[in-house]
Amino acid sequence: MDVVLQSDPEYFDGWASLLKRKYSKYPPDVIIPVFFPAMIFLATNRHDLFPGCPIVFCAITESFGPSLKNRPNLTGVGFVMDFNPTLQVIGQVLPKTSKLMILSGNSKLDAWMRDVALRALSSAQKKMELVDLAGLSPSEAAVEFTKAGPNTAALLLTCQLDQQNNRYTTTEYLQELEKLSTIPIFGCYDTVLGQGIVGGALISPVEQGQVAGKIRSLIPGFGGKDEEIGVTEKISTENKIKNIIK
Repeated sequence: MDVVLQSDPEYFDGWASLLKRKYSKYPPDVIIPVFFPAMIFLATNRHDLFPGCPIVFCAITESFGPSLKNRPNLTGVGFVMDFNPTLQVIGQVLPKTSKLMILSGNSKLDAWMRDVALRALSSAQKKMELVDLAGLSPSEAAVEFTKAGPNTAALLLTCQLDQQNNRYTTTEYLQELEKLSTIPIFGCYDTVLGQGIVGGALISPVEQGQVAGKIRSLIPGFGGKDEEIGVTEKISTENKIKNIIK
């Protein structure tokens, strides 16, 4: 199911109908949607598809917390979109950096991530020039790198789709770009470690999943008590866990 690149309502209606037929006789005991596009789909269709089924969401941003608060049988783990630690890493590793090129794709998810990042970086960073390279293919981005001059670094956000409608995973995009890059690239997720980034304050999807698994044990029927459901946690880029929904 492609909840990132698809926007046709008929596509999602078709999936909802398929899931309803498939699980009508044997509904799931618990559902774990991963990343917020999946959570949005499930929240939209929950009462029609899986009424009353507990949900433990995983890997959504803390900004979704208020909209999920007080919903029955719903809990999970989210992450904090804080770019200050990554700026600190760049400053420590490359203290002369004066220009930061922001890499992102053209999908709705890419655009959302880019908007969040640019707002945060613009308010937090006054010493570096920020250059938005949205939608460029790896080869196009590499050309811009060569024009950038010295003391330049790049920050890769997400890239699911370029402006020529070529599809990637962020890892695939990075693997192509790394072969052509003339500047250091920083990242946001530990899944791209070893794929061409220098480093960064990295969010861990694996850690998100581990915490979601622990939260699952709080659900009635899996060892928990009724009053325990509804506590949601978040993981920051510094791996500190705190409650965001009580």
